[in-house]
Amino acid sequence: AYDSIVGQVKIFPPSSAGEDGTKTVCRNQPFNLLSGLDGNADMGGQWFNPSNIAMITPSIFSSNIPGQYNYSYVTGNGVCPDDSAIVLVNVLATCNYLSIDELSSEAITLYPNPTSGNLNVKLNTIESINAVVYDAQGKLIATLNNLKNGSVIDLTSVETGIYMIHLNAENASMIQRVIKN
Repeated sequence: AYDSIVGQVKIFPPSSAGEDGTKTVCRNQPFNLLSGLDGNADMGGQWFNPSNIAMITPSIFSSNIPGQYNYSYVTGNGVCPDDSAIVLVNVLATCNYLSIDELSSEAITLYPNPTSGNLNVKLNTIESINAVVYDAQGKLIATLNNLKNGSVIDLTSVETGIYMIHLNAENASMIQRVIKN
């Protein structure tokens, strides 16, 4: 006599946390730790910070202190053993994502100063700037965006006096004092 049984077997692939990787960032820079993993990683795993404390999200800001930090990623499917990968985050001392550098006087020239009306913009080392003009009391006079080399800031309609022009370019800024006569 023969007997047979039909059964189903579910085969689980091994867990994969991807391959160890490296990410180089500036101080205080936002980034996603997943971008530091190489290879194919199973989603839904758990991230651990350098102090081995579970993290809520892989989107973080890098440390303000330069150095190297290990973040661990652990993933599993509940059947096969868990797999882990390390992302080494190199935080550079040479840059800070939050800093605003001061534009050098060689980068931008506003002339003539003093002016009787029109102020010419000469850009030497940058492509474009934004300018915000304030009077001596701090009252907003004008906002000018995307000024290029050769642009003109028109001060013909303002009264005689001293004006502050806040110039911004990417992560750099400066304030230029201008006299309208």
